[in-house]
Amino acid sequence: MRDEEEFLGWFPGTFAAVPIYFSLMRSINQAGPVRRREIPPSPPPTPGEFDSLRSSALVVDVRPLPEYSEGHILGSVSNTFRGVYPTWLGWLVPEGASILFVLGDAPLAQIIDESQLVGYERFAGWLSGGMAGWAAAGLPVQQMPLLDGKQSRKALVDGAVALDVREPRETATGYIEGALRIPLGSI
Repeated sequence: MRDEEEFLGWFPGTFAAVPIYFSLMRSINQAGPVRRREIPPSPPPTPGEFDSLRSSALVVDVRPLPEYSEGHILGSVSNTFRGVYPTWLGWLVPEGASILFVLGDAPLAQIIDESQLVGYERFAGWLSGGMAGWAAAGLPVQQMPLLDGKQSRKALVDGAVALDVREPRETATGYIEGALRIPLGSI
């Protein structure tokens, strides 16, 4: 670096983007979480009830991505339950949102615990019977095929637009020419 001003312009760009929910964490931590035993238990809504609840809650599908791609509820957010689940929940789900879950093999109690780590405490329920129950009830199932490199190239040649959701430090190493580059947390 030639001088302090150049350094000050460069240095902040070396950090990953900060999720919006980080600014809320001080007040969430000071207030403390609602204890899980204080969250009223409810039986899982049937697929029809779950469908009705979607107008006032966000559907978060915690199943692995291949399962989500095979069939999911239109408008649901895919956030596979794994180590970074709470970070992405805080990044993608609006503050104070009421959440409906589509479960996979992860235990509901663990999903609730991890959700509370980032301040989410409004749980509207979890889909009774999972996606199999949803489909059996005749409700619409959306599919999103996963493409390999060859299939992706063909789709791009046929006019698809690539959306690169990596952070700028990741796209600095290379990206598909013409791709829209928008970090996932900014969408």
